[in-house]
Amino acid sequence: MWVETREHWWNGLWGTGSRRDVWLRYNPAGLWEIEARRAGRSSLGEFATEVEARDTLAQLVTGEGWRRLDELTQTQNPGGRSSQPRSSVTFGGSHP
Repeated sequence: MWVETREHWWNGLWGTGSRRDVWLRYNPAGLWEIEARRAGRSSLGEFATEVEARDTLAQLVTGEGWRRLDELTQTQNPGGRSSQPRSSVTFGGSHP
């Protein structure tokens, strides 16, 4: 199953223990997803609405240093959004 990545955020830090990434995705089932990755572990949350997903996203990317990486990719890829396979690794409950 393929999902559409709408946004990809990175906290600007390097290193396995410091780096954090957060993705906002829309899946074929009509649900919004937030994947939060830290130190190689991922949490996946599914949301019925974009508003719910964006509220969670805003909470996760609070603080200094966060950069939206998909905007950098879009300048090189005029097609805009990218699609990628859904990760088969999930941890946690309904919220990352």
